[in-house]
Amino acid sequence: MHDRRLDGETLTFGNNGGLYMNAMTWWDHGTESVWAQPWGAVIRGSRTGQSLTLLPGEIVRWGAWIADHPETLVLVDERGKHFGRQVPNEEFVIGVAIQDAAVGYYFPSAKEQGVVNDDIGGFPVVVLVNQVEGDIDVYLRTAANPKSPGESQSLTFELNADGLVQDVETKSTWDVDRGAAVSGPLRGTVLQQVPYISSFDWAWEDFYPATSFWGEKPIRPLPDFFG
Repeated sequence: MHDRRLDGETLTFGNNGGLYMNAMTWWDHGTESVWAQPWGAVIRGSRTGQSLTLLPGEIVRWGAWIADHPETLVLVDERGKHFGRQVPNEEFVIGVAIQDAAVGYYFPSAKEQGVVNDDIGGFPVVVLVNQVEGDIDVYLRTAANPKSPGESQSLTFELNADGLVQDVETKSTWDVDRGAAVSGPLRGTVLQQVPYISSFDWAWEDFYPATSFWGEKPIRPLPDFFG
């Protein structure tokens, strides 16, 4: 998901109908430049060298989303069929890129652990995956230090005995869908959301060849020819 505003202009896009490194491409109606979808960047045309801003998003249960955002609009096609939420499968990674650094988190491993504290290019991040529903959120894990006004601190997150996300440093508990502390010394603090892409690992590595991967690569079972 990208912000389609560029240089004071709101661009209109269409599906280019071709693939670039096995990923879909767009074209903008103004210049007919061709854009690579994962990068949000022009690969051919007069806009070559330009790119859009990747926006934070969430893969989250519909009930939880509509409860927080009751005015949400739903995309439907001409038949009135709505488009359901994307559910990562066992071969997906949660791809996070910050400046020149990138990490792909294998979805099954991240879901099993629930909370992944990491650093990407010197930026402390936390990847949160609901162990039941598979909802995904990614945030910078920095917040104001209540003991030192004006200073920030890096937080380390974990699941407590009640299954809630809390930070180790202050024992504040957090609403992961909002990235907000709901109890403890940091109550009212909101973390900065980090954009991510859900992708097959090979596709993520195509666009970010210097990426590292976190977790275990799922092993696809061989077909049973004799069953």
